[in-house]
Amino acid sequence: SYAFKVEACDIVDNCSTDGPGVIASTLTVEAAIDRLGTMVDDLVASGALGSGQATGLLAKLQQAVAHYEAGRFSQAANLLDAFISEIDAFRMGGVLSPADAYRLIFEAMTIRDAIEAMV
Repeated sequence: SYAFKVEACDIVDNCSTDGPGVIASTLTVEAAIDRLGTMVDDLVASGALGSGQATGLLAKLQQAVAHYEAGRFSQAANLLDAFISEIDAFRMGGVLSPADAYRLIFEAMTIRDAIEAMV
């Protein structure tokens, strides 16, 4: 985790040390993919996604982690692309709402982009 706090001074050195702050946390790739899997599980629990539909998505995520951990970053990124394509197909087929689909797609794209930066 990283803590950020705003402190400012004017031209005559009147300074503020009680500005707003925020704490930001970073995730490992594995933890981010795990969180994406939890999002899929939550959609199954809510009835928005069938368990059979989720099985294929979760398999792609598990394989992506295995490839990532083995240093096969391109293959891991390709599996996330396949995940994104399947989510988009569910959106276009009316299985998932646009909001649910885009939330999953955004998360998967963020992880994929982080992995591709390692290639």
